[in-house]
Amino acid sequence: MEKRSKRAQKYKVTYSSALPRVTSSTFAHSRRKGKTVKRRTGNVTQTDHTSRGSVWDSNFQIEDIWMPNFDPPEEVEGPTPPLITGTRRTGKASTSYTQQDFVNEWREHESTYLSILLDHETLPFGPCLCACGSGHTAEFVCDNCCGKASHCKQCILATHSRMPLHRIRKWNGNFLEVTSLSSLGLSISFGHGGNACPVARATHTLAAFHIDGFHTISVVFCHCESSPAPHFQLFNNKLFPASFDNPKTVFTFELLRQFRIHHLEGKGSAYSYINSLYRLTNDAGSLEIPGRVREFRRVARQWNYLQVLKHSGAYGSTSLISHMATECPACPRPGINIPENWREIIPGSLYYLIRCYVHFDANFRLVQLRRDARNPSDRALWIGGGFFADPEEYEDYLGVVDHEQQETSDCADHRATTLSTRTRFNRLEVTGVAGAVCRHECAIPQGFVNLYKGERYVNSDFAISHILRGMIGICEVIVSYDIACQYQRNFQTRFRQLPATLLLPLQLAIIFLIPKFHLPVHKEECRYKYSFNYAKKVGRTDGEAIERFWGSHNHLSGSTMRMTSGSRLDTLNFHFNDWNWRKTCKMGATLVERHLHAKEMKAEHETLLADLAVGIGEAKAEEWTRQEDEFVLQPGARSIYQPVTDNAPTRAQILQRLTQFDAPGMNEAVGQDHEQPALVFWVNDGIELEEAQARLRVHALTIDDGSTDRERIQLNRRRVSMLERVNAWKARAPDGVPEDAEEEYQDELPEYLPLALPSSLPPQNQNAILQDIERHLREGCAFDSLRALRKCLAERVALQREKDRNIRGQAANFRSQAAINRLQAEIKFVAGRYRAAYAALQSLGGDINPELAALADEDISAAKIFEYTRQLGRGYNNTLSWIWRQTGFGAQAGDDNWLEEVLRVQFLEAKVNRDRWSEECEMTMAELRLTRGTFQYKQQWWTDKALIADTEGAAAHARSMAAMYDVMAQQITQKIEAIVAVA
Repeated sequence: MEKRSKRAQKYKVTYSSALPRVTSSTFAHSRRKGKTVKRRTGNVTQTDHTSRGSVWDSNFQIEDIWMPNFDPPEEVEGPTPPLITGTRRTGKASTSYTQQDFVNEWREHESTYLSILLDHETLPFGPCLCACGSGHTAEFVCDNCCGKASHCKQCILATHSRMPLHRIRKWNGNFLEVTSLSSLGLSISFGHGGNACPVARATHTLAAFHIDGFHTISVVFCHCESSPAPHFQLFNNKLFPASFDNPKTVFTFELLRQFRIHHLEGKGSAYSYINSLYRLTNDAGSLEIPGRVREFRRVARQWNYLQVLKHSGAYGSTSLISHMATECPACPRPGINIPENWREIIPGSLYYLIRCYVHFDANFRLVQLRRDARNPSDRALWIGGGFFADPEEYEDYLGVVDHEQQETSDCADHRATTLSTRTRFNRLEVTGVAGAVCRHECAIPQGFVNLYKGERYVNSDFAISHILRGMIGICEVIVSYDIACQYQRNFQTRFRQLPATLLLPLQLAIIFLIPKFHLPVHKEECRYKYSFNYAKKVGRTDGEAIERFWGSHNHLSGSTMRMTSGSRLDTLNFHFNDWNWRKTCKMGATLVERHLHAKEMKAEHETLLADLAVGIGEAKAEEWTRQEDEFVLQPGARSIYQPVTDNAPTRAQILQRLTQFDAPGMNEAVGQDHEQPALVFWVNDGIELEEAQARLRVHALTIDDGSTDRERIQLNRRRVSMLERVNAWKARAPDGVPEDAEEEYQDELPEYLPLALPSSLPPQNQNAILQDIERHLREGCAFDSLRALRKCLAERVALQREKDRNIRGQAANFRSQAAINRLQAEIKFVAGRYRAAYAALQSLGGDINPELAALADEDISAAKIFEYTRQLGRGYNNTLSWIWRQTGFGAQAGDDNWLEEVLRVQFLEAKVNRDRWSEECEMTMAELRLTRGTFQYKQQWWTDKALIADTEGAAAHARSMAAMYDVMAQQITQKIEAIVAVA
C-alpha cells in the first residue's frame, strides 16, 4: 500500500468521554476568519473554526474532503467541446488623449480659473458711473445675463422688463448682496402685450419657482370685462398657478419641463428636486423660503398629464385618437401599418411576420403601503386611456372571482422559486403590479393591473384578456409567461367564465411559451415544450423583455409606495408612456442593429450546421431533418428535441446489469464466473463508503471550540459507525487485495482510513477484473454527479433570482441567503464527488467516455451559472460549459444508441439555431417596414388633424408633429434601402 499524499495529514484520536485530541508530527491546517493558516504546534494541533458553517470558502480545496488518500496521476486533458461565440460589437477606438490628460492640463491653469471666478464676486470695473449717462452709480449686476457689466437701477429695470426671473445683486460697499427685480419696482402686466391695463388694480406679489431657485415677483392682472380669470392669465404667461381663486405660488414652464425629464430619466423625486431649488436660492439656509413640496407634486402631475394629452392629440372637439398611451410602432396593427385585409395579400407561410407577442410577468417591487393608499378624493387622471386597465372594472371583477382558489403547480423545479411566504404583504395595500410588454419591450396599453394578494391567475386573466381583446385583426399571439406551463392549463375554461366585456376575439390562436431565462428552473418536459428555441417562427425572441422593462422601473418603488392610489397610478403611467416614446424614437436604429447581427449569426450557424452534417453523414442528417418535419405536423407529440431517454447510464443501472446471474454476456463483460456479483457489490460498497467518509469529513469541519457536548458526541458516534463499516468492508475483501499494516493506520480517524479500491492501488497490486468493475461503476457515478450538479445549479439560479427580485428585509434576506449557502455547499460536494470519480477513471487507465471531462472551478462558479442563463436567453446556447452540453461525434456513435441519441439532439439543436436566426432576419426586416408604416400613418393622421383643428395653436402643433413623423419615416426608408443595397 502506498503512503498517502503529502496533502493528507496523519491524525491520532482517542475515543473517550473527553473530547478527542488530535495530534500531528507535521503541519496542521487551522481555519481562522475564512482562511487556511499553517502553524506548527508540536504534538498538539487544534483546528480553529471561528466561522462555523463557512466550510466552503475560496481557499478550501475540495480534494481535501473527497480524495485525502489519493495522489492523482498527471493531468490528462479531457475532451471539451469548442466554444462557438458570436461576433460582438466593439466600442469606438479610444484616443490617446484621456480625460485625465485634460484634467492634468487644466491643473496648470487652475489658479487663473479660480481668480476669474472670484472676480465675479465684485463689480467688474469697480464703483463707477453707469454708461447710460444718467449720472447714477452702476451698482447692480445680473448673474444670469452673459458677460460682465454693471448698471444703475433704471438701466437694470429697463433691460429686464421681460426677464423678471433673473437674479440681481447690488454692491453694498463691501460685497454684492442678493436683491430682486421685484424689490427694485419691476412688475409684470398681463393682458395687453406687456403694457399696463387701463383698469389695472393693485400689484400682486407671488412666490415663483424657477430652474435656478425661488423668486419673488410682482404682477398686475388685467381686469377688463373680457379678461380671463387670473389663474388663466398666469398660465398664458408660462406660469403654472398652484391654486385658482387667489393664486400665491407659481411654477414656471421651464421648471416643469426640466423636472419632467429629470424625473423620467433619473427617477428623482419632487421632494429632492424642490430641496435642490432651496439650496440654489440660499445654500446656507438663512433665508425663509415657503415650503411648496405638496403643491409642486400636484402641479407637476397636472403638467405631465397635459403633455401627454398634447403629444397624443387627445384634445379638441375633433380628437381622432382612441387612447393617450404611446403604442409600439413595430407591432402589427391592421389598418395602421398593415392593410386590414392582410390575410388576402400575404402568403400563409409569412403569417408569422404578423404575429403579436405578449411578454407577461409580475413585479413585487412596485408596491403600495396600506396607510398611504386610502384617499377617496384622490383619483387618477389617466382613466381608461393609459396602461392600467380601468380600476373600477377591475375592482368589480375581483369582487366576483377573487374568492376562487389558486390552482396548484405541479412543475417541481418551478416550486423552487417560491422561496418563502412574503409576510410583508400584510402591511401592503398593493403587493405588486402585473403587466406585459411586446417583443420590442414597449408597454402594452390596458395590460397592467395591481396585485393585492400576490401573483394569482385571476389577476393575470384580467390583464391578458384586456390585451388580447385589443388585438382585432390579428390571428395569432405568442404569450410568454414564466409560469406558462401551469397557467395555460384550464386557460380556455377560465376565460369562458369571464364577463362578456372581456371575451376574446374570435379566431385568435394563442401559443404559450416560457421565457428563456426561466427555463432552467422548470422540469425537463417544460424545457422543450415551452421553449422559444424550439418553437417555430419566433426568431430569436427570448421572452424576457418584461424583465428588462421591470428592471428599468424598479427605481420608482421608493417614491410610489408612499403615494396615494391616484398619484401612484399616474406616475407609473407617465413613466411607462415615456419608456414607449424613447423606444419609438430608437426603434429604427434598434431594428437595424438586430437585423445586421441576425444576418451575421445566420451565416455562422449555416456553416456550423453544414460542417456538422458532413461529420454525421448526409443520410443521418436527412433522416433527422425528415423526423423534425413530421414532428411539426403532430401537435401534442413528445418533443423531438428532447432525448428519448436519459441514455447516459446511472450507477444503479450499471450495478443492476453487472450483478445479474442470467444476463447474456455478463461474464464476458467483467469476468468469467458467478462470483462476479459478489465482487461488484464489494467494489460498489467501497465507493459508497468513500462518499460517506467525505460527508463525515465535512461534518468534522463544523466542530470547533464553540460546539456543544451533544454535537461532539454525535460526531464520535458517526466515527464509531464508520470504523465498523470500514472494518466489515475490509473483512469481505476478495483474495489478492493487499491488507493494511495494522500499525500503519491504527491512529487514523475513520474518515481518513484508506480504502483498497483498485483505483487507489499501485500497478503491481491491481486486479484486472476489479479494475473493470470499478471503471463501470465510476462512470455511472460520474454521470449521476453531473445530473445532480445540473439540478443544483438550476435551483441555485432560481433561489438567487427570487432573492434579488422579491426578498426584502434583514430577516427574510438572512433566511434566503442561508438556503442559498446550503445549496452552494451541496454543489461543491457533488462537484467533488464527480472529480473523485473522474480521477479514479484516470487512475484505472483505459479509454474514458468522451462525454466526461475534467471539471474546472469556473464551470460551476456562480458567475458561470448566471452566464449560462444569460446565454440561453440570448440564444447562444452553443457557447455553454460542457456540463450543459454533453455531446459526441458521429464516428464515435457506431451501434451505441446513447451516443447516437446525443448526436441527434445536437444536430437538431444546431438546425433550430440556424432556423431561428434565419427567421430573425426576416422578422426584423418586416418590423422595419411596419415601423415605417406606423410613422407614415401618424404623419397623415396629424396632417388631417391640422386641417380640422379648433384653434390655430392646435393646427400649428399638429403640423409640427406631422413634420416630425415624416422625418422619422424617411429615416426608416433610408435604413431599409441601405440594407437592401448590400443584400
